[in-house]
Amino acid sequence: MTIDSILDGVRVLDVGSWVAAPAAATAMADFGADVIKIEPPEGDPFRGFMGMPGFPQTEDNYPWLLVSRNKRSVVLDLKSDEGYEALCRLVETADVLVTNYPPTVLTKLKMRYADLLPMNDQLIYAQLSGYGELGDEANVPAFDRSAWWARSGMMDIVRSGGAPPSAGAPAWGDYSSSTAVFAGIMLAMYRRERTGRGSRVSTSLLANGVWANSMMLQAILCGGKTQYEPKRSEHPQPLGVPYQCSDGLWFYPWIFDVHGQWVYFLTAIGQSDMLDDPRFANATACHEHASETIQRLDDIFASKPWSQWQQIFDTYDIQYMPVASPEQVLDDPQLQANNMLLELQSDQFKAQRTVNSPLQVEGVSKRAPQPAPGVGQHTVDVLAEAGFTSEEIAAITRTSP
Repeated sequence: MTIDSILDGVRVLDVGSWVAAPAAATAMADFGADVIKIEPPEGDPFRGFMGMPGFPQTEDNYPWLLVSRNKRSVVLDLKSDEGYEALCRLVETADVLVTNYPPTVLTKLKMRYADLLPMNDQLIYAQLSGYGELGDEANVPAFDRSAWWARSGMMDIVRSGGAPPSAGAPAWGDYSSSTAVFAGIMLAMYRRERTGRGSRVSTSLLANGVWANSMMLQAILCGGKTQYEPKRSEHPQPLGVPYQCSDGLWFYPWIFDVHGQWVYFLTAIGQSDMLDDPRFANATACHEHASETIQRLDDIFASKPWSQWQQIFDTYDIQYMPVASPEQVLDDPQLQANNMLLELQSDQFKAQRTVNSPLQVEGVSKRAPQPAPGVGQHTVDVLAEAGFTSEEIAAITRTSP
């Protein structure tokens, strides 16, 4: 039996900004939750992210489309008495509240878990911070590139040959961290089913970055030293670097057992004559002459386009890993086969597809993605559903122009 909306009837207040916490609410909306995006009168600042230099410019506001699909927008000035009272009344009937405001802001707005708990003891309060809620930097503003990428040590180790650190891709730490927020909410909902009580769950960009970098950090904790990627031409493992084909595409030959497969590999690519050269006669020799081996393989792989090498690898059952550009990712048949891209159910966007959230539940259908809302688009409807009178709604909207 198919359940159309596993979170149908669950009401979520998204009282956050930018990406990481709101994206957790997006995943809940995908599974049918009624997510109400609470925005200040000027709107979430993330609405203007696309206009920043260095990011793709499109007709569609793609950052907002991705993080706010299937949500309803309500504008409340939480600094005003009317706006705060409206939030409190929405909290009374909410199941979940998600926020990433820093502790000082939550205190000023009287929006801490302790402030809201008396209004609804079944509320699940999910809080994301940048650097954790304790310590000297609990209130320091953070983004994924600062807390998740740089502070975790990943920016330092993901570079080769002493190259400067890379800024990384936009929002990749945010979306990764949002999955942890989503998981925390689901844990709290399970606990509520068993105990009848709500709870506060929390995580941080830094904690998620440290978790993503945990293998290297654990190695150091066990007495090891940081291993930096050497220059490609000086890599000690010739089958551990990417190679470029004649059409410009790159790939990795994904072979772990080099000692067992070196001869087979050279035979498969039509280079068994290399075995007559003592430098390449076996895996040990090619490691000892790694730079020469890489140069030789560079010339070989540059002689054919990727499609021909792919056919050879498939024929000989040799594992490989294409280095896909973002454009190529969108044409990957695996994405289509596994429903990683969804059709957009709106003609107001030039885009016809959007990226699916990464979780699936067998027998459960996700909600078809609907357009991200305009600023305050649903204020009147949501407040009326919550029992506000027309006079009360008028007073609230007057304080939130």
